[in-house]
Amino acid sequence: MGFPRIIIRMDSQLAAGQINKSVQAHHPELTKYLAAFRKAEAHFMGISVRSIPRSEIADEDVLTKAAANNEPLLVHVLYEVLHGLACKTRTSTQHRAP
Repeated sequence: MGFPRIIIRMDSQLAAGQINKSVQAHHPELTKYLAAFRKAEAHFMGISVRSIPRSEIADEDVLTKAAANNEPLLVHVLYEVLHGLACKTRTSTQHRAP
């Protein structure tokens, strides 16, 4: 089976198109990232990618930059700290056959 569906929101139309298979990756580095994504994709029952304007993800952008730079967050940015796995892992008997 797999983990539940996942929805990815991003501000890159190019990356969203590559993941949705409507745009081909030509740059070697992007091709490597896309191959890693395809491998991870097999663990989910479905993946949806939505390209949205950067102005609509301002809080997510602030959270990402603060986390990357180990900076404090603005008061209006809400987040949750996970102290364990976000989802259950599969046992070896649950893996799909190749």
